[in-house]
Amino acid sequence: MHDNTSSVTRSILETILSSDFPEFKHIVWTFQMRRLGVLICSSLKFREPILLVGETGGGKTSIVQLLAHLFAQKLYAVNCE
Repeated sequence: MHDNTSSVTRSILETILSSDFPEFKHIVWTFQMRRLGVLICSSLKFREPILLVGETGGGKTSIVQLLAHLFAQKLYAVNCE
């Protein structure tokens, strides 16, 4: 985060980054992962469905599992190989 980070984005990132779940310590919070976290949190706030597509090992499942755990949401994952 930096001085130009919006207040909405800052509050979401502070919530995500302050989470202390040992099973999610492997997540590396690059700019793209932080961006993904903010976008997913915004989708959850407005009850919008989410479709994550990308290369294997990109962190899609990990970040969604973390957010489901953080916000006590039930997670339904569909693997479309």
